[in-house]
Amino acid sequence: MQKKIFKLGQVFLVSALSYYIVFFSSFNTFQEAQPFFGFLFGLQILTFIFVIGFYLLLLSLTNRNWLSTTLILLLAVIFGFVNHTKLTLRNEPFLPSDLGMITSLPELIHMITLKALLLIILAVIAITGLCLLVFRKQRLKFFNTRRSRWRTLAVALLLCGGFFSISNSKSPVHNLGLALNNDPLYWDPVWGVKRNGPILNFVNYLNSDIMTEPSHYSKKTMLALQKRYQKKAQTTNKTRQTLKNTDVVLILSESFSDPTKVPGITLNQDPMPYTRQLLAENPSGTMISNGYGGGTANMEFQALTGLSMGNFAPSLITPYTQLVSKLNTVHTFNNDFTQSIALHPYNGGLYNRHAVLKKFGFSKFYTQDGPDYFPYKDVVQNNPYVSDQATYQATLDQINANQSGSTFYHVLTMQNHMPYLKKYYPDNPFKVSGDLSTSEKSQIETYANGVNLTDQANRYFLTALQKVKKNVIVIFYGDHLPGIYSHVNFKKYGVQMHETPYFIWSNHATLTKAKAPSTLGPYSFESTLANVANTKVSGYTALLTQVTNQLPIITTNMLSSGDPNNVKTNTQLVTATTKKLVRSKDLTAKQKKLLQDYRLVQYDLTAGQHYLSTAFTKP
Repeated sequence: MQKKIFKLGQVFLVSALSYYIVFFSSFNTFQEAQPFFGFLFGLQILTFIFVIGFYLLLLSLTNRNWLSTTLILLLAVIFGFVNHTKLTLRNEPFLPSDLGMITSLPELIHMITLKALLLIILAVIAITGLCLLVFRKQRLKFFNTRRSRWRTLAVALLLCGGFFSISNSKSPVHNLGLALNNDPLYWDPVWGVKRNGPILNFVNYLNSDIMTEPSHYSKKTMLALQKRYQKKAQTTNKTRQTLKNTDVVLILSESFSDPTKVPGITLNQDPMPYTRQLLAENPSGTMISNGYGGGTANMEFQALTGLSMGNFAPSLITPYTQLVSKLNTVHTFNNDFTQSIALHPYNGGLYNRHAVLKKFGFSKFYTQDGPDYFPYKDVVQNNPYVSDQATYQATLDQINANQSGSTFYHVLTMQNHMPYLKKYYPDNPFKVSGDLSTSEKSQIETYANGVNLTDQANRYFLTALQKVKKNVIVIFYGDHLPGIYSHVNFKKYGVQMHETPYFIWSNHATLTKAKAPSTLGPYSFESTLANVANTKVSGYTALLTQVTNQLPIITTNMLSSGDPNNVKTNTQLVTATTKKLVRSKDLTAKQKKLLQDYRLVQYDLTAGQHYLSTAFTKP
């Protein structure tokens, strides 16, 4: 009897310890966690029962006290560390889509501090040693009989399996979760991870939907829509030319933004004078990013496909890892070029880019981990990331080596990736003033120096391109602001903190500046290029042109307080002129119809029956 009581007490205590290790990872201090400690008690009990079930599962499978206890505590520490680190650096919790980056573990480790890495290593050693010490006399079997072991295994599988089906509307556990006030809060994952706890929040994102089916979706509707927009394209193309013997370079500049526009700070000098001149003289404007401090792959996805994150289901966080693998075919910006080449001076395994870009039709993807190896490793001073100038030089090498046909270049820089450490640039000339902490001040100054280096690299790249005989068009945009502005009130300046610059430039062709929207979404680059370069469009591009010119920007995540439109669709609409959020119900009838058409097309291309023919995306 005493042994049974001891074992029950062990299961309860170890499960409780594991649960609270993960629970407290969503908070920076115990005081911050206190209001949530007994919040929605039923959900906490539900999650705690799952942890018990998981521990019993380990015990049943291994039948070893020390091994099962070591495993669950180590998993709790790792889960908690990843969750806390993501919340700190990217304002996002740990999600199932992050598991797709496990193959890039060495590069991810490189992004965390040495102190944090040492703490994790010490925790692993301490937990393993402690479990061996505590259970030194009980290293043999946990269960005395085979019957009790298999019975426990069945119960554990039932508990764990039921819990992992909580996002399935047909599951009994789903209904139990609703009764206990489970709310995934897809529109605000940070609030969701605090309210529901990291474990339940993680499970809520499993088996996520791609997109809610729009009303009136059918083969008849889609074929009529295709015919309508192809007719618009034919009318447009009567006065347009074909993009021949022209290269297009789409540059995603990591974390590039204008720090002089951030509220509450003043820099001693302009970090981007050359780029500012380019913005004034060429088709240019502001892009509304979905991300802040991260989300690069989502900007890539939208820029290459023309699909908006705002139309997807809220639980579809990262299309590169959650969606693309499920699609047989995908239309992308580069499809109509003779060849497509991507360059990224880092690990291509992050966000599953190797597989994604191959599916997108890129014949070469130059990265540091191959199989096509990025040729340069040049850095600036103590910054560990490859410089923008080296990335541009690799791009120039490719342009000079591919003189025939039309090549599409997808260029992803890394120079300005977080963290922003003072030691990167010892002789940093940039100084910032404002009501800032010492840490924030240091990061902003380091970041400003990085922006200036990008500005210089832009001059180097475009000057070199002017000497290239072949026509080259460059589309440059920043993917998001760096996550370093802790002093800014996002409820007041949310949209402003998601604005990055973009410009379109050509070494020889004449581009029409007036046709470039002052504000656009990342899904609008293909249609905007066609407009400013006066080139032929497909039915799909004709639709995107109208979406760009007639609708507010369709986006997400503008405010930390959540979605002012429709929580279920995760859509936020930002007017191009006033930069204010508007509700879907405030659109005109014509705008509502256009938005419906766009959603129908996006649904058909991703989650639907693919009624649209390939001709719809061909000029």
